[in-house]
Amino acid sequence: MRNIIPVCRFSTRLSILATAQTVLLQVPMQTNRSNPESRSAASVPSTPNGLQRGEYAPAKPTDLRSPCPMLNCLANHGYLPRDGRRVRAKDFTQAMSEVGVSTTLAAAFTHPLYLERATERSSSDQQQPSLDQKLLQLIRNSWKIFSGLGMWKAGQCDANGEKYLNLDQLAEPGIMEHDISLTRLDHAQGDNTTVQPPLVKALLASSSDGGHTLTAENLAAVRLQRIQAQKAENPAVQYGSREHDIACLSISTFLQLLGDGKSVPCEYARVLFLEERLPTAEGWRRRGWWTLGLLELGWGIHKIKSLIGLRFS
Repeated sequence: MRNIIPVCRFSTRLSILATAQTVLLQVPMQTNRSNPESRSAASVPSTPNGLQRGEYAPAKPTDLRSPCPMLNCLANHGYLPRDGRRVRAKDFTQAMSEVGVSTTLAAAFTHPLYLERATERSSSDQQQPSLDQKLLQLIRNSWKIFSGLGMWKAGQCDANGEKYLNLDQLAEPGIMEHDISLTRLDHAQGDNTTVQPPLVKALLASSSDGGHTLTAENLAAVRLQRIQAQKAENPAVQYGSREHDIACLSISTFLQLLGDGKSVPCEYARVLFLEERLPTAEGWRRRGWWTLGLLELGWGIHKIKSLIGLRFS
């Protein structure tokens, strides 16, 4: 059952991540580091309800939300637009810094989303570029290699010409959204955005120390159980290597940002998943000494994959 990725292959992936980090550091982020207060004000406009940036308020029925509890949490705290609309790339990158994500990793998460979503055309209708053409495209736009992750649609620009997305666009299947979530239904089952309390209850019940913490081993076991269950219950389920990579990335990010990389207090998980709130009242604090970067995240993903033990052709 356990088919662990060979070390040499993983080392190659880490080398790619390191190279990507060097490239990403050269990308202008359009942030104002010299004045955090002006950066915050520019990131999220003041709202008529008088809530301060960082202050929690649950989403209203008219607000747009995504399948990602952390992004929803950031919107509920005002680090992203509270209504979930017209979210710019710099809003995402600045919001991620509030939970301890490095500038480089935030860029890697964010910038591909703002590439134009590829139109679906049959292979007979489109002329495949030559290798030389592909290399030229890559030189002109290094983000081209991430074009399959693009969610931006033509016309989504604000009055200043800046691209924006709405949070509910992240629920569109086949890009970042994936089936067999730990807390959501599959796309074919109807609602892949709203949290399902029974799934959260089952997740919390997987704790092996009496409900105090969720370990990497607990989360990997639940992930494997969900894969097996959903493949039996949902004939239309879409879950291959790409979806598995994103799912393991989500678990690793959760462990690194809310815990110590090895475990997360169950109460932190309950607050994030059910209330979509940062668990500061419960004792959580943002990383103080270092931020989560590409290499640390890469090692975390490798660990989760190893614990689950699945391999896709």
